[in-house]
Amino acid sequence: MLIFAKITICQEYCWIDMDRKILSLLLVITFIYEGSAQFGFHSIAGYNFFEENKIEQSIQPSNSLHYSLGPSYWFRLKSKRIEFNPAILFDYNNSNYSKNDVNATSLSEYNFTLGIPILFYPLDFGNDCNCPTFNKSGQFFQKGFYFMLYPALPYSIKKINRTDSTFSKSFANFQLGIGAGIDIGINKKWTLSPSLMVSKFFLDNYSLDPTGSNLLEDGDSRFRIDLMIRFIWFAKKKRY
Repeated sequence: MLIFAKITICQEYCWIDMDRKILSLLLVITFIYEGSAQFGFHSIAGYNFFEENKIEQSIQPSNSLHYSLGPSYWFRLKSKRIEFNPAILFDYNNSNYSKNDVNATSLSEYNFTLGIPILFYPLDFGNDCNCPTFNKSGQFFQKGFYFMLYPALPYSIKKINRTDSTFSKSFANFQLGIGAGIDIGINKKWTLSPSLMVSKFFLDNYSLDPTGSNLLEDGDSRFRIDLMIRFIWFAKKKRY
């Protein structure tokens, strides 16, 4: 028992120490990019495509819409058009289970996600202008078109709704996506940036056992197709 207690305490302190290191890293990044950082928010809507579990007679939810919204923080490399726009998102979707002969009726998912869009501007890669597309000289498509890499860390709360009861489960997983979009300068302070993205979730968990009573432990995975709208506010930037 004493050994077990020591291990438990060690694990707790290790997690606290890791959290402190992550927070310190974020603060360092914030101070480094303080001169070029701007704020905004993300709005995402898309479709979940749930893959079948490998376990025979498992039950999957039907494909469904989802919605995400949350604040964002923008910064970029000083001399190259590689930009970062991390956001903290709240995401919701509700799906019905495909089999009607079990007690489970639907799946409600609440995700709290740290998403980090990384933007690459291939047609304007050497430009060092930190300003909305509206203020950038040159062609609209050349200045605004980008490819996007999207790593994200969702923390998911899943609620299984049954005819006679409910149960829930919480865990973290990983999302990775790719996409493309374009910046549209609304005025000298605001940029609107729509993009299309395809992503996949790893270490997910949504399939039920054949009785519909429990979530299976084996990792599921799903695909998403999303329309992302990013708004960025350039409050105190130099204009070129």
